[in-house]
Amino acid sequence: MLRNLGSAPGPSPSQEAQRREAAALVADAIAELEPDDRDVVILRNLHELDWNAVGARTGRSPDAARMLWARAMQRVGGLLKGRVS
Repeated sequence: MLRNLGSAPGPSPSQEAQRREAAALVADAIAELEPDDRDVVILRNLHELDWNAVGARTGRSPDAARMLWARAMQRVGGLLKGRVS
């Protein structure tokens, strides 16, 4: 008897290529940020630190770190807007 030979679970090759392309665009945008902005984005988004830890590592209060992160994310969005069709 034949088994159901449906598609394999997980993303298709084209979906994986799109994911890699999007990740590269985001990485390029983050690289263009000022160092303080880049640091807070990396600490929060990549290292997934809480605001207390982000503040401690950047020499800011948790609220100041959160505000810097929010402005940095707006800058990332602006950089991406011109690159994504």
